[in-house]
Amino acid sequence: MKEFKFYIPIKGNDGNAFSEKNFQDFESDLLQAFSGFSFSGEITGKWQSGGIVYSDISRVYFIACPDISAIYSILEKWNSVFRQLSYFVSLVSSEISFYEPKQKAV
Repeated sequence: MKEFKFYIPIKGNDGNAFSEKNFQDFESDLLQAFSGFSFSGEITGKWQSGGIVYSDISRVYFIACPDISAIYSILEKWNSVFRQLSYFVSLVSSEISFYEPKQKAV
């Protein structure tokens, strides 16, 4: 299992903000697809394409899954909503595990 990080901007490249419902539905889909995710807040950045400089505030998500193609699939599915030219996706850790204690919490 690997850990990936990716960013979803809070606004489209046209400057229009995505609704909270968009993010709630997206996060519901992440939960369904990966059985969990982490959201670590927002980050500010800039990037350039075709001579245009874009300023973004993005939500930062972490997902555990075996392969980056699963991340690409969900981003492709949601690009009709988020309408991005590209997404920042990073491999955070090439090996993670989940420890389950013998003595379970009540």
